[in-house]
Amino acid sequence: MRINLTTSTDDHFARYAYVMLVSALENKQPEDELYFYLLHTGLDSRYLEEYKKLEDKYRGFYFVPIRLDINRFDNRLPTEEWWSMAIYYRLMLPDIVPDDVDRIIYVDADTIINGPLNDLFCTELNGNVLCACEDFDTTEVVAGSRYIPNLLLAKGKKYFNSGVLLIDVVALKKKYRFSDYMEVLFELIDKIDSPDQDVINFVHQDEIKEIDRLRYNYFAKAGYNTGRGYGWVKDNVSIIHYAGRKPWSGKGLRYDTEKIWWEYARLTPFFMELAEEMVSEEMELAYADTDIRRRAKEKDELMELVEKLKDLVMKLTGETI
Repeated sequence: MRINLTTSTDDHFARYAYVMLVSALENKQPEDELYFYLLHTGLDSRYLEEYKKLEDKYRGFYFVPIRLDINRFDNRLPTEEWWSMAIYYRLMLPDIVPDDVDRIIYVDADTIINGPLNDLFCTELNGNVLCACEDFDTTEVVAGSRYIPNLLLAKGKKYFNSGVLLIDVVALKKKYRFSDYMEVLFELIDKIDSPDQDVINFVHQDEIKEIDRLRYNYFAKAGYNTGRGYGWVKDNVSIIHYAGRKPWSGKGLRYDTEKIWWEYARLTPFFMELAEEMVSEEMELAYADTDIRRRAKEKDELMELVEKLKDLVMKLTGETI
């Protein structure tokens, strides 16, 4: 079976996308072919070379980098510290996917493929353009002020996460182009919080088939908080999504399903540098914590000295300060 997989990345996320790809290859059925379409606007040659080397390591793997024209992305598109222009690359799929691709799985770079992709890839779309999973925090979103989720839920529809998508490429190309997404985005730009995800939900609100989020788009941290840890995830989840705080970050509390990400990271040429970066961040955080405690202690000691000086002045002058 031929399986088509794609993701979007830039230099900052290239190593994490590589870990995701290695996880997919490690879980690929031996008889299958995996075509991997990497969307980028100019990756460092070091990364592209490492991706290409995987063709020699894994039988039946084909690497297809697709360089997009950065000038097609309006500089007014919203970006934040935690998301770059790369989040919009998936919206160009109807314009750039080769004609021999009839369907494709899109996954975010912060995912791990924890099992074969065959079942997801062969899912019947029943006339829909996309398959997706309901967003994990939809109920929380409804309680907030986010426009697109509330608009859809008020109409009796669901709000989906765009981090894992099965796309009917033939149907998509017949109806949509990148310009259609951009037109909607700029019409709703004051009301959008998660740009690519909000636009996909709005444009395809009547064309998305829901699939099981516990299996195909499992939010690792949120799921861990419900009591589903490492063992359950390894046995039951096909695609793990490390939304929010990342396993490679040295900042924040750890949880055991992060180990799955590191098990695959260990198989990559980037393992040592990723581990060193995380430890370095942990050490900086520990130093900052120590420094804060030291400063708090100094403040307490200073306040104690001030009180003693006040007492001394009162004794010498008889005046209250």
